[in-house]
Amino acid sequence: MKHKHPFLSLSLICLIFSAFILAQSKYDPNKSFDPNFDNATGTVYRSADGTPGPQYWQNRADYKISAKLDEVNNSISGEETITYRNNSPDNLSFVWLQLDQNRFKSDSRSAKTLSSTRSNTFDGGFDIKSVKINFGGREEKADYIISDTRMQIRLPNMLKAKSGILKIILEYSFKIPPNGMGRSGFMKTKNGIIYDIAQWYPRMEVYDDLIGWNILPFLGAGEFYLDYGDFDYTVNVPWDFIVAGSGVLQNPKQVLTAKE
Repeated sequence: MKHKHPFLSLSLICLIFSAFILAQSKYDPNKSFDPNFDNATGTVYRSADGTPGPQYWQNRADYKISAKLDEVNNSISGEETITYRNNSPDNLSFVWLQLDQNRFKSDSRSAKTLSSTRSNTFDGGFDIKSVKINFGGREEKADYIISDTRMQIRLPNMLKAKSGILKIILEYSFKIPPNGMGRSGFMKTKNGIIYDIAQWYPRMEVYDDLIGWNILPFLGAGEFYLDYGDFDYTVNVPWDFIVAGSGVLQNPKQVLTAKE
């Protein structure tokens, strides 16, 4: 009696084909578990033991922001000046900004990763009204392009290595996400509305010696590291609101009662 084994024959063909593909590939699966994957010997910027090298550098971004809450339309508007210092050894022909709120746009990468019912409940994102740059006292309109949660500004002249200073002036607004979406939101209570505002201003992406510009899009999860800098910000809200924020309050006598 003869027996046919079609599945056995198919398996043998698959094994032979897989062996052929592996033979042609340069992929080494053992490297995925190599304990010595990070074998950098160090550079002038970063020593092999992880400490800063003799020529280590970081760029710097200082922010001056004036923001206003519109409790009728549940929105934030802001004016912002970023003073960006290029301490790197590279001349920069463009810079990148992070626009976290754009994750709430209906066509964002973040919206595409959410369920259809949730992604269709709110269409937000930054409304960028104006972008200007200032090189050495000369202010002009910026040449920029927005891609998802990133903005690239193309500079008319190189931002010089180790000494270049660029001012970026922005005007923007955005609708506040409801129901605590993305670490932000507002909630009505018997004592009034509570607003929780996060990621409320455009900020500089980091340019470093490891990968250059760090421009991964923001999908809603995860965090981004930032350059060091000072923040000088003003929040304009209705008179009966109480504001909690980081920093040192500069005008307590104007905004707090004697008891507070």
